[in-house]
Amino acid sequence: MPQSSPHKKPSLLARMDIPSLEVTCVERKADDDTLRGIVSIGCASGEKISLEIAIENIKENRFVYFVKNNAGNDVDLEIAHHDGTLYLRTQKDDEKNDNLLNLKKCQ
Repeated sequence: MPQSSPHKKPSLLARMDIPSLEVTCVERKADDDTLRGIVSIGCASGEKISLEIAIENIKENRFVYFVKNNAGNDVDLEIAHHDGTLYLRTQKDDEKNDNLLNLKKCQ
């Protein structure tokens, strides 16, 4: 079962000092449409960020990445792991499906 990463999330007060980037698209491996198949994320700024760099940025509290859910609320991405593989997913919210998987493919 996927588990959350042991990396500590910054407090809400500390998060206010961390730049936030909205994720608007994802790029996946051709043969994997799961969260673990995501290889990069695309931001509203037009920047495309590899999975490895995004994970490192979250670990080091350099950036907070978020998506908009169906209600228009911001939902932060978090690091998770499964069988030793790190990947990104959205924090739990009221949506049944992971908001990250609902994003369009990056162009």
